[in-house]
Amino acid sequence: MTPTDEERIRVFAGQLKGPVRLGLISTGDPQTAPLAAFCDRLQDLIPWLQLTPVDGGRTAAPAIAAGRRFLFHEVPQGPALPPFLKAVAAAGEEAPTAADGTGGAALEVFVVPGCPFCPGVVDQAVDLVARDARLLLAVWDAGLFPEKAAASGVRSVPTVLLGTFRWTGAVSTFEIREALESLEKGELGAGAMERMIKEGQAFDMLRLFQERGTVAPAFVELLTHPLLPLRLGAMAVMETLAERAPELARGVLPSLWEGFGAAENVVKGDILNVIG
Repeated sequence: MTPTDEERIRVFAGQLKGPVRLGLISTGDPQTAPLAAFCDRLQDLIPWLQLTPVDGGRTAAPAIAAGRRFLFHEVPQGPALPPFLKAVAAAGEEAPTAADGTGGAALEVFVVPGCPFCPGVVDQAVDLVARDARLLLAVWDAGLFPEKAAASGVRSVPTVLLGTFRWTGAVSTFEIREALESLEKGELGAGAMERMIKEGQAFDMLRLFQERGTVAPAFVELLTHPLLPLRLGAMAVMETLAERAPELARGVLPSLWEGFGAAENVVKGDILNVIG
């Protein structure tokens, strides 16, 4: 921990209106040691910080828990420190838990130290989770937990995951909220599906259609979208759907045909291709 970080923590401690609590999830993994050392130093700098051990269960990964909705699988230093302190303040005296996903939808943010964009994304996520009780936040240092990053398909940072939704780089709170609404309602909106195609998740969309036994009504908007890359992504989903679940695919055709007359000629050609 640098002198700058220590001073930032002292200033933060002076602004607190009461005691705060943190939990440390310790395991036999080597990542526990740096997290524990950070917590020990944090406790030296904030005398009224209550640090308690937290049982994360057999499958838990080492983490610092702030309340029941913030987990940090990282050592938050430098630019990563302010978002962490914001989460600590938001949790306050709330008893820390492992935030195992039973109390909300898990929003996961993958970062690495030195990434210029990661702290801003984490800060944004902390604000969102602090305001929305439906969400839990887990911040992962992809370098400290490479196996977790690999298992989650993380190839660059920052990467944000929410259920089947994935964002790489900048993401707006509106997009995350839209995705959360889609997950809760069981129906994908056009914006959410557009983002999935852009992020290379077109076949995750296909899986959702098959699992739910219905195609989202807004899917037709992508099949007739003026941008060719979006149309092609939607057409690929439609072609595979026709092979795997022809009845689902057939249900899209009436709405698709309704938009034929108003479509541009190049889009009409793709509509006819899909119908064929």
